[in-house]
Amino acid sequence: MLDFGSSLANEVMVKNYSYRAIALGLAAGFCASCSASSTPSTPIPSATATPTPIVTASPVATPSATPTATATPTPVVTPTPVASATPTPVATAAPVVVTPTSFAFTNTGSANSATLTASQTGNTDLAFTVSYTNAAVVTVTTTATAGFFTVTPEGPGSATITVTGIDGDSVKIPVTVTTTPVTVSNRTR
Repeated sequence: MLDFGSSLANEVMVKNYSYRAIALGLAAGFCASCSASSTPSTPIPSATATPTPIVTASPVATPSATPTATATPTPVVTPTPVASATPTPVATAAPVVVTPTSFAFTNTGSANSATLTASQTGNTDLAFTVSYTNAAVVTVTTTATAGFFTVTPEGPGSATITVTGIDGDSVKIPVTVTTTPVTVSNRTR
């Protein structure tokens, strides 16, 4: 019987099961070499201990808070007021002034014509436009002198003459034409 009384063998047995197997193998080889046989014994290969790797914990990275994007405020553009052009005052002409301000004819024809004059402060060229509403009652013509017009009664009725100066200012002149009927008495001869 084998004696495992040595402290080395006990220690090996206690520490690790694989060391126990090695110790048994050594003891068996030792006993075989101690035998009294005359034939040389074949050496039994001895087992070598392969250390079992010990796993040690590596430091594990602790996740940290994921950085979050911080919004950078966008500058607000404030419009700069632009100076506007100051309107240039436009000279306005004074009202058109006419003489006479109305016409009342009792007869027709050029022998009964009258003169119309027009003026306007600021209208240095005396540039006027003349229109009338009923050519069967009255006609208006220009004269050689600026601002003077000839008004001729053409037939009975009423009409309006409009004289327009610069800047569109105008004046209306009422016209009436009446004729007196002539009665001729019949005499027998």
